[in-house]
Amino acid sequence: MKIAVLYNLVEEANPFVRCENEVMDSVVAIKESLEPDHDVFPIKAGWDIFDMLEKFDVVLTWLKR
Repeated sequence: MKIAVLYNLVEEANPFVRCENEVMDSVVAIKESLEPDHDVFPIKAGWDIFDMLEKFDVVLTWLKR
């Protein structure tokens, strides 16, 4: 099964705000736990990804504000 894992990253220079990027630790853990049986693709969220998502069987979102 092809699985997309959507995530977002904070791109501010402020180190206190950038610490929110620990979401990537979770994305990597999800990818590693599913990969033995599935094809997993982490994808950075954005307005330009909607057409691409049709190619996946499952789309997981791991987004933080």
